[in-house]
Amino acid sequence: MQDPQVQQTFERAARHHRAGRLLEAEALYRKVLAHRPDHADTIRMIALLALDLGRTDAAILLLERAIRIAPAVPDYHADLGRAFRSTGRLDEAAAAFTRAIELRPNAPEILNDLGNALLDARRIPEAIDCFRRAISLKPDFPEAANNLGNALTKLGAMDDAIAAYRDAIRLRPDLAEAHANLASALIETGQLDEALAVYRRAEEIKPDARIAGAKLYAMHLHPDYGPQRLLEEHVRWNEKYARALTTSIRPHPNDRTPERKLRLGYVSGDFNDHPVGRFLLPLLSNHDRERFQVICYSDTRRQDATTARLRSAASQWRITLWLSDTQLADLVRQDSIDMLVDLTMHAHGSRLLAFAR
Repeated sequence: MQDPQVQQTFERAARHHRAGRLLEAEALYRKVLAHRPDHADTIRMIALLALDLGRTDAAILLLERAIRIAPAVPDYHADLGRAFRSTGRLDEAAAAFTRAIELRPNAPEILNDLGNALLDARRIPEAIDCFRRAISLKPDFPEAANNLGNALTKLGAMDDAIAAYRDAIRLRPDLAEAHANLASALIETGQLDEALAVYRRAEEIKPDARIAGAKLYAMHLHPDYGPQRLLEEHVRWNEKYARALTTSIRPHPNDRTPERKLRLGYVSGDFNDHPVGRFLLPLLSNHDRERFQVICYSDTRRQDATTARLRSAASQWRITLWLSDTQLADLVRQDSIDMLVDLTMHAHGSRLLAFAR
């Protein structure tokens, strides 16, 4: 920047941004932009702020604007890929990351991001190749090793997946996600005692409702956990993770006219050729449409013919995969749902903390 005062304003904005004072940072970035409307770095920083504030569509437009001004900057394309991925636009995410890698071929972090987008899109061999390339460029990259384990798990190569997770933990012993993923893989191979021990370690590192819930799910498979012990563990989970969220519960303002249709909501990540999807299909198909409206909240990544049949049987279909638990709870309120049904419990993709709200 030519103007020292404008440069100082930009630096002040960056300090606010790093400190988490996002609105103050945005005001200063926009002040810079008023003087330099074509300054691509400032446009990019406003886009990153928009992402932090949940304004994903605005962030995408800003990043595309920055790229039009400076098309050869790889970070802009990588940021655009992350924004696309956060909204489930996976093909566009992969294309943006690929362009970033063309501009910066030996960038392990961008290769890791591309691998995640490909993994979300179930392009598993391509994802594995990206993670392995990232690790070859940066051998001490625990996140890429963890992601490689995830891709190998999807492929069913459990021994290799377990080895990848152990590599990630060796490189970063406090990476709770790698511990949790290792525990899940150990369950798949029947190593229940070690799996529960690893889940406990993951929860020690990162007290997280989903990690603790996965541990509860695993306990159902272990012969030492009878009904009373399972009950005690579930009560403990509720006290630790869910009870405090009851303060988020709001009054239920729905129309109480007895004759109106009831609005039923179903929440699942398995609206596809999965036991949940297959069991649900006759239920949705046979709801009395004179008495009920059916709204499905879908966290389903892999869509198939069963997904299409379920969608056609629903009155409304909401894609919620990229929503936080708070955002999902807000959407349910906006939809005036009378009865909300959880189809996941503590299995992978649990949304119980949305229900707690």
